[in-house]
Amino acid sequence: MQPTLPAFRVAFVGLLVSLCSVHTQAQQAAQLPVVKFGQVTTADFTAQPTPVDTTAEAVVLYESANTRFSLRNQRILRQTDYYSKIRINKKSAYDRATVEMALRGDGPTREYVQNIEGITYTLQNGQVTKLKMDKAAVVNERVSNTLTVQKLTLPGVQEGCIIEYRYTRFSPDEETPPSWAFQQDIPVIWSDYKSTLSNYYHVKVIMMGYLPLTVHKTTPVSGGLVPGIADEGAVESHYAVANAPAFKNEAYITTARDYLSRIDFELASINIPGYLQKAFSLSWSDMDQTLLTMESFGNQYQKAPYMRPVAEGIKAKYPAADTLGRVTAAYDYLRNTMTWNGQGNVQSDRLKKVLELKKGDAADLNFMLIGLLRELGLDANPVILSTRDHGQINESYGMLRQFNYVVSHLTLGGKDFLLDATDRFVRPGVLPYRALNQLGRLILPNGNSRFVPLTTTERDTEAKIGAFTVSEDGELKGTLSHSYSGYGAIDARESYKARGEKQFVDDVKQKKPDWQVEQVSFTNVSELDRPLTVNYTLAVAEVAQVVGDRMYLRPMLTEGQQENPFKQPERQYPVDFAHGMETIFTTTYTLPAGYTVEEMPKPVIISLPDNGGRFAYQVQPLENRITVVSRVLIREPLFMADEYGVLKEFYEKILQKHGEQIVLKKSGSAPIAEQTNVPNADPKSGSGVTPRKK
Repeated sequence: MQPTLPAFRVAFVGLLVSLCSVHTQAQQAAQLPVVKFGQVTTADFTAQPTPVDTTAEAVVLYESANTRFSLRNQRILRQTDYYSKIRINKKSAYDRATVEMALRGDGPTREYVQNIEGITYTLQNGQVTKLKMDKAAVVNERVSNTLTVQKLTLPGVQEGCIIEYRYTRFSPDEETPPSWAFQQDIPVIWSDYKSTLSNYYHVKVIMMGYLPLTVHKTTPVSGGLVPGIADEGAVESHYAVANAPAFKNEAYITTARDYLSRIDFELASINIPGYLQKAFSLSWSDMDQTLLTMESFGNQYQKAPYMRPVAEGIKAKYPAADTLGRVTAAYDYLRNTMTWNGQGNVQSDRLKKVLELKKGDAADLNFMLIGLLRELGLDANPVILSTRDHGQINESYGMLRQFNYVVSHLTLGGKDFLLDATDRFVRPGVLPYRALNQLGRLILPNGNSRFVPLTTTERDTEAKIGAFTVSEDGELKGTLSHSYSGYGAIDARESYKARGEKQFVDDVKQKKPDWQVEQVSFTNVSELDRPLTVNYTLAVAEVAQVVGDRMYLRPMLTEGQQENPFKQPERQYPVDFAHGMETIFTTTYTLPAGYTVEEMPKPVIISLPDNGGRFAYQVQPLENRITVVSRVLIREPLFMADEYGVLKEFYEKILQKHGEQIVLKKSGSAPIAEQTNVPNADPKSGSGVTPRKK
């Protein structure tokens, strides 16, 4: 179920070519729409994508970008014209009339925007009316010395209107065409992207996602980067997608950027004779060597004399033969004395300052950990990675901007051993959830760098063990022990620390309104190698209903599967849980005197293909007691798109089984077929085993 490489996310990767040799090509014939700013027709108010999406809050009728480059004062200047025409269907889409542009840089490298125009159109009595955007609707917000947010807001927005805007963005020192997404969270009838690149450019084109290109064409054109010299020629590339459906940001993906249909560009080199020669790394070995020699990378951890006193203390306590003891002590020192600031990074040049402040980003803390491990005589090295919310890396090219995070690596017992000093509730050898993103790059000297898997055998495990007495009026009283292990324990401990014991319990009570909690106790809050357990003494209402001589008991209490997390009929991209999951529910009910079991759910065992998961459920009566056991196990963290239907059906069967009731009858009662007013089973009986949404 889990491929060796995350190849599913790349539709195709363009070859690395010199554009002076590119020839014209067409992927397929297409009738290109003709759009002019300021011209909206009555047909635009009823235009629909194919297939029609009646739920869409808005529809992009047409959007485009056109990028070109010039050379000014020895600087490359990127210029992109943007255009968008959107029909607003519902009030929930009104915020689309406000457009924000993040402009970066300072001084001569500062980005700027010109030629801003906007119009709002409405249809009144069959006639199209216009309302132009005033210049005062464009405002600038200075966020920092290197970031300004420019906003424009179109006027008179209402349901059924069309908004249209355009602007030109200038980006000094940007040599690469910008990325372009053909797909959004609303339908897009036509998305169009063009770029004109000098033959002095050497680029790689990377197409992502699952939608085919309607237009893919390259055309030689005249012109050049530098006025006054011979025309070196250029190539205009044209890409378009028609009728892109709305991207449904379903549960259990890394980030939408990994699956949206879009186009990226990577620049290998620019060679302008007599003006500019610039090479960019596109090989992994080049990037590895660059990192090792950078002051802000390799030089930060290869020697760490500031950690020597700490290392000497660890050496005195743990002999050299106790490698794991030394590693754990170094790891605990960093976790207990330093605080993560919540930021990722792959470079650092301020470790001594961080040591003083006792606070830093992922690169700061893990470079310090690597340095300390090296002072202990261990061969520790960095692994750079991209966090789940940053997107998966593409192995086809080596570019540092794909990465945003660093962890530490050792080889123990011949196996990769990864550590992350940012999280004080994660055990050594386990990565936090955010770092579980397919592959990382282990940076080693002498050309030995390699990819390492960022997978884990650790699961998110929750076990609930209860013992309840059922009264004649259907009230349940007893105890419930809720244990968290693996990633479940990490989340629970983080919540406990952030909110405190009282708020932790209050949150549980709010989520479980049927619980009347009398007493709560916690065990193993700080012992990371043991499950965190919360013990409740409680009464549970409305779980058993008495109708005449019958009692109808929901055996999963409030802990059954509440809903199917997979609601769409099909899915085009993988289901990525990041790690395995297991939920165990075992509860014994002592029945009131005179009651026996008349009907109960049948036992069931359901398995996913290739041993990917298993659901087992059984109700076992014994004298005046009933024991209910439910176990849901997801072994594989990754299911491909063609396995989605099986996974959805798996959860649907869990939902159905957890909604079944036990029927109890008093001695001497008539058969159940003669009873009336029998309550229906409630399939939504609790919070259950739905995977945690990160």
